[in-house]
Amino acid sequence: MMHVPKILEEPYFVKPSWPTMIFSYEWLDFENHKDALKEFVYKEYETQDKDIDSEVAPNVKAGMIESKFDFLEKDNPSVKALKNFCVDSLFTMFVRDIIPFYDINPPQQFSIDISESWYHIANNKAYHGVHTHPGMHWAGIFYIQTDECDRESGNGTNTFYNYAAAIGSTGLGQEHWAKWNAWTPDLKDGTLILFPTHVPHDAAQYEGEQDRIVVAFNSRIDYFNID
Repeated sequence: MMHVPKILEEPYFVKPSWPTMIFSYEWLDFENHKDALKEFVYKEYETQDKDIDSEVAPNVKAGMIESKFDFLEKDNPSVKALKNFCVDSLFTMFVRDIIPFYDINPPQQFSIDISESWYHIANNKAYHGVHTHPGMHWAGIFYIQTDECDRESGNGTNTFYNYAAAIGSTGLGQEHWAKWNAWTPDLKDGTLILFPTHVPHDAAQYEGEQDRIVVAFNSRIDYFNID
């Protein structure tokens, strides 16, 4: 006789293993710095020697303007305020979510180091191909001017990809994992998205009346206990 499956009544538990967490934080003081940040980005752009001033992976950046990797170190009040917000967001993420979820022994001291940071200016169908940020812990994208970006049309969006979906089998048993193989958020000025640096992501072609302006960074969080 064929066995008919039934719902078990035995005790069980579920362990979410290795979830990919992506965080979003809104800078409440953004409107007080928005114009100054845009003005400073364009001022810095006027000093660039080349469009991809970082000289990092220019082959995956078409028509994009990219600064050197030291933008958040600039001596400008609004840039300093933005960096403080980014550090506070990383601190909040780590203390409020990462430590309790992964049952990490809370460190007595730890450091947050934004070691690389840059701006992107995009228009005229500029885009950034799929890539990761190896060698770092958490990356961030802060949106300064994205009013004309649109998730429905795909104009200027960022998409984050489930890198593991490509290595699994197909079928109903894995649909819960493979079906949701990408996430494209609605972009909002003044918002920061934090994501693990191993997550593949891209920036779609952008075209608009205004430039698309974002600031991105790589960071490391290192901690230790004091005896």
